[in-house]
Amino acid sequence: LLSTVLNKIYQQNSICLGTVFSGRNNVQLEDAIGMFIKTLPLNLHINENANFGSLAKLNQDSIIALEEQMNLPFTGNLNELTDFLVIYQHSDTLSKENIDFGTFTLKKQKVYSTQSRFPVVFNFFESEGLKCEVEYSESIDFKIIELIWDKILVLINWVFENSNQTIIETELLTAQEQQLKSSVDIDFDF
Repeated sequence: LLSTVLNKIYQQNSICLGTVFSGRNNVQLEDAIGMFIKTLPLNLHINENANFGSLAKLNQDSIIALEEQMNLPFTGNLNELTDFLVIYQHSDTLSKENIDFGTFTLKKQKVYSTQSRFPVVFNFFESEGLKCEVEYSESIDFKIIELIWDKILVLINWVFENSNQTIIETELLTAQEQQLKSSVDIDFDF
């Protein structure tokens, strides 16, 4: 979804997102204590003549291929390739207010920071449905974040109603953009 929204906003057919893998793809690491995550570039190519289902399948194949090559060294600077990091967590543990370990409890605290791991981070997790926390650098105007998120919500509705239409046929106008479009009447009579 995010790649399609960014394609529409930036008019680019090649979108690079940072994505996070657990790094535990080796059986010996399953019971090991420690952090093994890897943040890797995910290059997605948007064929605007494809429908959303085929685009989703292509993106899924790209993620699987990237995961299979996770152990290859990545020596580039991911921040130079993309401004967006997408994280998906199957667990809702980190979304809980308190995490009880028996002998001690961790309490969630809001942390306000002037810097972010990436300019924009979408952290999706499952907790009674799919939820998302967005973290962004203070140098980014909130209106840009709001625009991206509003267009994601428009796209979610569009996918359910028009999954066979092509990406190029998709008009991801927010309610505010639709109102502006309907209020502007430019008619030239020469």
